[in-house]
Amino acid sequence: FFFGSIEVNMKFLALLMLCLYFSSFLVRAEDMGDDEAEDSGDFPWEDTPMTTQLWQLVSSGNIDGLNSMHSQTDKLIHMRAADGRGALFWAYEFEHPTIISMLINAGVDQNAQDSDGKKPKDMAPPGFQHTLDPEAKFVYTPPPTYDDDDDDDDDVIDTGFTDDDDDEF
Repeated sequence: FFFGSIEVNMKFLALLMLCLYFSSFLVRAEDMGDDEAEDSGDFPWEDTPMTTQLWQLVSSGNIDGLNSMHSQTDKLIHMRAADGRGALFWAYEFEHPTIISMLINAGVDQNAQDSDGKKPKDMAPPGFQHTLDPEAKFVYTPPPTYDDDDDDDDDVIDTGFTDDDDDEF
């Protein structure tokens, strides 16, 4: 009897952990909803593949890549890494004035603070000056298409098999 109750308790604990794990995805999905206000509070401060990609795009000054990311969802520019720094911090750090203006014009908080209490412009190297360009905006980038624009069936791979009988798989 005693060992049976341990097995039941372990199953219950495993089920509870699974429920908590999957509910965290639901909470994040709600945070990504279009009806909520955009601010950095919508995302937890954490290092993820997406924050790494955002850092790479900003640090290298890749405006086309940022436009593409922003076209997927405009919330991604508000993500912050585990240290509380995000795209605007990195744009100042790597001296990319156009990206700074794009982010500010898109509503990224200029007064946000990282885990050390620093604001984005505190990351700028000494002597770096930024003047806001009101015309710097994100540009929608449609997803790539893979259609070769011809209507012939040269894309079909001939396997050598024919299906003369349509009712069988």
